[in-house]
Amino acid sequence: IKGLNSNEESRLSMAIMEMEKIAAAVMVPIVSKEKLLGVITLSDKTSKEMFTQEDTDTLGLLARQTALVIENIYLYEEILDMKNYQEDIFRNMASAVVSVDKAGMVISWNNMAERFFELKANAPASKLYCEVFSGDAQFLALIKEAFERGEISHRECVVKRKKETMYLSVSAAMLKDSKQGNQGLLLVINDITPIKKLEGKLRQSDKLAALGTMAAGMAHEIKNPLSSIKVLSQLLKGRFDDEEYRKRYLEIMPKEISRMDRIVESMLGYAKASDLKVEEFDLKELISEALEFMKDQFTSRGIKVLLRTKGDLMVSADMQKLFQVFLNLLQNAAGAMEGGGELAVEASRIKVGDEDLAEIVIADNGCGI
Repeated sequence: IKGLNSNEESRLSMAIMEMEKIAAAVMVPIVSKEKLLGVITLSDKTSKEMFTQEDTDTLGLLARQTALVIENIYLYEEILDMKNYQEDIFRNMASAVVSVDKAGMVISWNNMAERFFELKANAPASKLYCEVFSGDAQFLALIKEAFERGEISHRECVVKRKKETMYLSVSAAMLKDSKQGNQGLLLVINDITPIKKLEGKLRQSDKLAALGTMAAGMAHEIKNPLSSIKVLSQLLKGRFDDEEYRKRYLEIMPKEISRMDRIVESMLGYAKASDLKVEEFDLKELISEALEFMKDQFTSRGIKVLLRTKGDLMVSADMQKLFQVFLNLLQNAAGAMEGGGELAVEASRIKVGDEDLAEIVIADNGCGI
């Protein structure tokens, strides 16, 4: 064949030699996208007749059909590999993933979901989500909300297990098909238990750090009742027969002792977590006590305090914890007004719907937190 270079001539010669080895009369290439996939090889006809144009056309059609079949096999293998790859990712994700169809049937879950919700690996899918997650009321409520709203983002719930309590962050979005039709719900769940534990430790650390600030005010607060007790006790010996003095002594002494007891209890209660102790008390007195506790700090920093109360402020609450809340806010205000300023504290009754509540507003004109 004319027009071939030496390399092409060499390759052609090798092809002819191979055809001679297998006694091939005709070789038809199987080509797809300009890539040779194989060759259809035929020997001479048994009739010893020559191959006609019709024969070669038929062989060409067969080669094209064979190429199409081979190409489809490659595509299927590629799709299968991609499907297996995606399933591997799904199974081994660090987040738990659960899919629920629009009828509320659980379709699939991954390995992490099995751990979070104690699901069995080989359990049949296609069960209603209310059956699958029947033991986790908060998670069930979030799925219901996600169906109603169409999505939820970073909502927290608690699931309790025999050995641990887990805190989970749940996000969900509707699954859409190519025509934007609703196909169900996809839930992504993350374990935030370590974060919650760390937050608890940080809160406790902040509380303990604040004890240093409280101790300074506490020392002064305890000195006041101690001074009163000391003076009364020193005078008691010489004025024991004075009935008016004894009456005054018996009135003041228990009050001052109770005052010191409250100060010590406030410090102990601040340092450790405790259950709520609800009791009825006057909010005005509690706010006044917190302001008195901070009096030295306010005076040393040139802070003017304005206290305004209105109406009956009897409330039912945990007095000790509320005292800590007020103390924290007042300490923040003092810290924001190093160069002095004005602190306004207002307390009044307000109506919120059908509820009659007490509202406390603490404001300062400092630099901000």
